[in-house]
Parts: sequence; structure tokens; C-alpha cells
Amino acid sequence: MKVSVIDSKTGKEKVMAPRYARIFEAMGRGRYLTRDMVAAPAAPTPEVAPAPAVPAAVAPTVPAGEYVIKVEGADVVLDALDAAALHDLAKKLDVKVHHASGAEKVRAALMDAKGSAAE
Repeated sequence: MKVSVIDSKTGKEKVMAPRYARIFEAMGRGRYLTRDMVAAPAAPTPEVAPAPAVPAAVAPTVPAGEYVIKVEGADVVLDALDAAALHDLAKKLDVKVHHASGAEKVRAALMDAKGSAAE
């Protein structure tokens, strides 16, 4: 956002950022009015419809098309985890991966060692 400042010395109008306008005014070289400043328009918030409720008996137990492994009797969706969480899971399951490996490589190592892709 820019503001207009009237230079006291030259009488000319200058356009500058509010930060510099305050400094310019403190030096006694010009002045600006807050009425020149305009707030940015607020972005409209999109209306989000609530998701339809799915009965527990109809909901699939394993998400289709995602990498899922069983850990201590529970399904863990690997696609939902970031690289740090995947590294922690690999360490917990004693799967050896390089410390600088990305999420895809850790996910592949976990799948090779402990699971298979969901159909």
C-alpha cells in the first residue's frame, strides 16, 4: 500500500510506503493523512457444505488407493504422514532408511518391509 505525502520543502506530492511516510513526517519534511490509506478488501469466505455422514458399517476399513500398513493391530495410512513422522515410524519398526531420505523413499521402504498397497 502506498500513501501520498506532500513535501514541505518542494510542495510536490510524493508516493511512498507508510513506513517511510512516517519517517519523512518525523523529519519535518512532509505530512500525510490517514484518510489517504485504504484497507485491503477482505476476501470473501467460501461457503463449505458439511460432508454427508457415512454410517460406520458402510465406511470402508482401508482407504482405497493409499499405502496402508498394520502397526500393533491398527491400520496406519502412510500417505497421511509427513517425512518426519515416516522416519519416526521406520525407526519404531526397525526399518533402516537413510536420515536424509524423502517421504516417498521412506514410504516405499516401509511398504517393502511391512505392507502392501491397498487395492
